Amino acid sequence: MGNRTADAVVVGAGVIGCSVAHALAAEGLSVLVVERAGAPGMGSTSASSAIIRFNYSTFAGVATAWEAHYAWAEWEAFLGGRDDDGGLARFIRTGAICLDSPTHDPGKVLALFDRVGVPSARRPKLLAILGIAAFAGMWSEGYDRLWQAHFIRDIGLPSLGGLDPVVWFGIFGAGTILLSIAVAHPLGKRLEHVGLRNMATALFWLDASLLVSALVFGLAGEFWLALVAYFAVGLARNVANPIFQTWLNRNVEESGVRATVLSITNQADAVGQWTGGPAIGLIGNAFSIRAALVAGSLCMAPALALYRRAARHHGEAL
Repeated sequence: MGNRTADAVVVGAGVIGCSVAHALAAEGLSVLVVERAGAPGMGSTSASSAIIRFNYSTFAGVATAWEAHYAWAEWEAFLGGRDDDGGLARFIRTGAICLDSPTHDPGKVLALFDRVGVPSARRPKLLAILGIAAFAGMWSEGYDRLWQAHFIRDIGLPSLGGLDPVVWFGIFGAGTILLSIAVAHPLGKRLEHVGLRNMATALFWLDASLLVSALVFGLAGEFWLALVAYFAVGLARNVANPIFQTWLNRNVEESGVRATVLSITNQADAVGQWTGGPAIGLIGNAFSIRAALVAGSLCMAPALALYRRAARHHGEAL
């Protein structure tokens, strides 16, 4: 080192040492960082979890973490340079789910979040939304895989014109789309400015009609009855989906967590599919396609209870 001098000497080039050195340098001081390892971040920092979180047990911890996230969001500007080679650490926003545990007090953390201004979605509301999505996924996975087989094996398709099953299914799909367009537009206009309670009530009745229609479809023995039930299922699904998305967005007050809630809602639907789907498939293998479709339709019953509860709480997913 010779006779080298500096305004400040920082011992240790871990995350704390480098942060201190950067802050001092930003104030115009000459800084010397001394590190015994071969490069910065080679000590305990190398074992860090590489996450940005705000759920700390103290106000200072939450406030500091929340303030620091602004630097991560504008990382290059914070460092005062460009990262053309992609060598810098990067901040990827994914959101986070904080689960209860015997050693964790969510009430205390949420109170600190409110005090600091950290956006969050509260547990009861979030769990209700995720529950609805998961139960919908359980039903849709089994239904989408079995409805064609039900028509072919259990009910039979008309011999009119000698049409191939693929053609029939194309006709069915086109009919569902036309019905949905005819009904969804005026219904959407009617629900465009309604409150959350009316929206939750509408979703309750749409899901109830979906459950009944799916149940009738699974039990139907005549082609025309099955076809009417099939169209009713498709219509209820296509009409309910945009209403659910609107209801979901309006239930998340904080725009900062909306993308996270939407993402994990889709994941909950996927979880419902890969947990409920195989179970419904086992019922189909052990008993019949009819039994699997009936069992799948009953998976929507808990979602009805959640919608009903939301309607009683001013439409909020509590």
